Amino acid sequence: MIYDLLFDDINTCKLKNDEFALWWLGQQGYVLKHGGLTLFLDPFLSDIHDRLIPPLLNSYDMIHADFVFGSHDHDDHIDRLA
Repeated sequence: MIYDLLFDDINTCKLKNDEFALWWLGQQGYVLKHGGLTLFLDPFLSDIHDRLIPPLLNSYDMIHADFVFGSHDHDDHIDRLA
C-alpha cells in the first residue's frame, strides 16, 4: 500500500548534513528532511469530503517531526482536525 511505503521511506531515510529529501503529502503538504531534521510543511491530513487528493499519511504518523509549519490560516494548510 502506498501509505506504508511513504511512511517507511520518510522514517528510514538517512541523510548527510548537506543533503535533503522532499515528499509530497497530497494537496499542498510536504515533508522535508535536511540532515537530521524532519519538517512537515502544510500537512493537511484530515479525510474530509471536499479534498482533492486523499490523505497519504495520518496525523499520528508525524511522530518524528521536528517542526510543523502552516503557511497560512486555511484548513488545507493548518489542519485543526488532524
